[in-house]
Amino acid sequence: MTWTLQLPTGSLLTLNQRMHWAVKARKTAELRTAACYGARSAGIPASERLHLTLHYRPKDNRRRDSDNLMATFKPTADGIRDACLKDDTPDYLSWSEPVIHAPSADRTPALWLVVEARGTSMRATGPAASARAAACPVPTGSVDVAASTSTAWSTAKR
Repeated sequence: MTWTLQLPTGSLLTLNQRMHWAVKARKTAELRTAACYGARSAGIPASERLHLTLHYRPKDNRRRDSDNLMATFKPTADGIRDACLKDDTPDYLSWSEPVIHAPSADRTPALWLVVEARGTSMRATGPAASARAAACPVPTGSVDVAASTSTAWSTAKR
C-alpha cells in the first residue's frame, strides 16, 4: 500500500542553510507535525516496516543537490515514526534518496512524502505507543495539513 502526504513548502530545510536556532526549531516542528498529522489523517496503520521517499518540486530551475534535503527528511521521518512505527531504526524504516522534480509551468513549489508499507500491519501497544499517540493525536474532521501545521505544532504535546 502507498500513501502520498503533502508537506508545507515554507518549512523546507536544507543542510546548507544558516538560520537562527529558533527559526530552525519551528520549521522542524512544523515538518514533524505535518508528517504525523498527515499519516494519521491518511489512515496509515501501525506497521512493522515502512519505506519513505521525499519529493520536492522547486519554483525555479536552479541546480540543487538532493542530499541537501536530508534536513527536511529527518523531521518528516520522525513524524511518521510518531504516527505509526515502533522505532525509526533501519529495522523498521527504510528510505530512498530525495527526488527533485522539474518546476511546474505555474512555478508553484511542492513538497510531498511517499510512504510505502513494506511489512505487516500491527496494533501499536504499550507505553511507547501511548506516548506516540499523545504526541500526535488523530485529527478530527477534514484537515488541511499544510495549512494547519503553522499553529498545530505549538499545541501538540511532546
